[in-house]
Amino acid sequence: MNLSQRKSKQPEVSFGQLAKAWAALNRETQIGVIRTDRDYRKMSALVDKLIDEIGNDENHELSGLLSVLGSLIEQYEEDNVHIDDAPPADVLRFLMAEHGLKQADLAAEIGSQGIVSEVLNGKRKLNARQAKTLAERFNVSPAVFL
Repeated sequence: MNLSQRKSKQPEVSFGQLAKAWAALNRETQIGVIRTDRDYRKMSALVDKLIDEIGNDENHELSGLLSVLGSLIEQYEEDNVHIDDAPPADVLRFLMAEHGLKQADLAAEIGSQGIVSEVLNGKRKLNARQAKTLAERFNVSPAVFL
């Protein structure tokens, strides 16, 4: 099959229909390059709604839109959002709060409640095994705990 044969099998683009669809989508979402924190918040809220709608269905008809928005947000974050490194104890405390966990809930990953308390109070550092198991539990890089 030569190039001209492959081109002919692709559907013709109707720019009139495309313009109407884009105008309708833009009225609802104002999707575009994220230039301000306000744009960022709006697109992040839209992503949250899409995730609620799509769930884990990679074949959902809106999954492509979610992917495009994710790329726009990622680019904005790379250019504009700078997060300072946090001490491992602060990261762990934050993740515990986000997941509604108590010190005793981390016994399998860290050790006794006393050891967890020492880690959270900065009196003890996590070892590589503990960091790895916590990273797996919270789906983050082990580096945040070291």
